[in-house]
Amino acid sequence: MTTPESRQNDPNYAQADSWQRLRNVIRRGVIDSVQLSPPRCRVSFGGKHKTGWLQWYTLATSEQVSWSAPREGDPVTVLSEGGDPRNGVVLLGLLVDSRPPPSNSPTEHVTQYSDGGRQSYDTASHVWTWQGVDGGTVIIDAKNIVDITGLDSVTVTSAKVVAIHGGDLVSVDAVDINAVATETITATATTVNVLASDTVNITASNAIEMTTQRVDITAPGGINLNGPTHITNTLLVDKNGTFRMNVGVWGDLDVTGESDGSTGNITTRGSVLADKDVRDSRGTMNAIRVTYNGHTHNENDDVTDAPNQLMTQLNSRNSRRKK
Repeated sequence: MTTPESRQNDPNYAQADSWQRLRNVIRRGVIDSVQLSPPRCRVSFGGKHKTGWLQWYTLATSEQVSWSAPREGDPVTVLSEGGDPRNGVVLLGLLVDSRPPPSNSPTEHVTQYSDGGRQSYDTASHVWTWQGVDGGTVIIDAKNIVDITGLDSVTVTSAKVVAIHGGDLVSVDAVDINAVATETITATATTVNVLASDTVNITASNAIEMTTQRVDITAPGGINLNGPTHITNTLLVDKNGTFRMNVGVWGDLDVTGESDGSTGNITTRGSVLADKDVRDSRGTMNAIRVTYNGHTHNENDDVTDAPNQLMTQLNSRNSRRKK
């Protein structure tokens, strides 16, 4: 009967055991199965021969831990201390012909993922690329500050929506800021402040529309409107209003003066043209015309003729009246 003691004394057994341990120090195989918690894997060396649950090598220190679990069928190398596979650790990362590498450039460092996601840096072109996949998301989550600095330019491009959410403030500071939209630019806020030390230019090839309860514009130097101005409701001017060209009013023109009830004036260096009547606090221009054109008075017990030149009336009934 063979006992462990007799095996130790058997030179043939000792030689065979040494050769077996030497053979097991480094062995190639493939991942047979994976356990994620705690991280372990089993390696198959072909046939029914497989290891127990072994750790795989990864970058893991007290400062940094890298996680990339292997999959079944991945080629690996098992290093076994003392030639005993029970003490083995698994080295990942062998390239295989059936899975071509993501690059063949000697200057490019690439990490490619199974779904097609990719990040790379090329030391020749100095280009760093993060490439996602359809339906994917890139998340940058900083508990404090995110700084993105481009000495030349920073470009953010989206086929649909670019959203910037600032809890307290979104600040844009530049020599020039260009906002170009093929359709609409919408700014929604309780208060929108546009501050310029010199000039604010708003140019639209068609129209500029503002809808609000009230628009307040303070301009000590004046407000210039270059073009037809259409006011559909009330124009209130608290102080003087100066018009250097014609003023057309379709409707009523009221001049009420100061808020204390004092009268206001309309002063013009040209004509005042009205398709209808002109009224003041005592009457209308048409009533004065009718009175003038139709008045007569007695002289030496006789009646004088009507005026030989009438004031032009609004209608065709301008005729001499003699009484």
